[in-house]
Amino acid sequence: MKKIFLLSSAILIIMCCVAFSGCSEKEISPQKVDRSFDCSANINCKGFEYTADISYSENSPLIIEITSPESLSGLKTGFQDNVFKSGIGEKICQTENHYLPDSSPSQQLYNFIEYLSLNSEIIPYGAENERYLCKGKIYSNEFDFSVSKESGKIMSYFSDDVKIEFNYNNE
Repeated sequence: MKKIFLLSSAILIIMCCVAFSGCSEKEISPQKVDRSFDCSANINCKGFEYTADISYSENSPLIIEITSPESLSGLKTGFQDNVFKSGIGEKICQTENHYLPDSSPSQQLYNFIEYLSLNSEIIPYGAENERYLCKGKIYSNEFDFSVSKESGKIMSYFSDDVKIEFNYNNE
């Protein structure tokens, strides 16, 4: 009788552990990501900090315009198809984008948008506050990024070289 009581108690304890541990951690479902940008951003590239306005949509090129520090204010970089353009005002130069270093924030953001276009849904590895936390890799670049739970907009991007926090007017 004692053996049956001990066995049934052990089974009950195991079932409770399974039930409570299964309920404590919800599985995160795939998340659709809004790949468009129309925001300001705080950018840190290897310790150099600046702010920029960033715009991109499926129908328009990626454009990054530096707003501070004042010494770089007005500098624009952009990608249209496979062409990179950079300049201030009417003074613009262009090249094929693969000539930019991989550590360039412009190149990393362009590659990140390419990663997002190849992955219509992402699977977060966790959540923090109002954001899903995600990881990705394109070419040789591994990165972390976060997505707004509410809107699906990209909120941050972090690699070894570049850190970007996106600031949307309505978020």
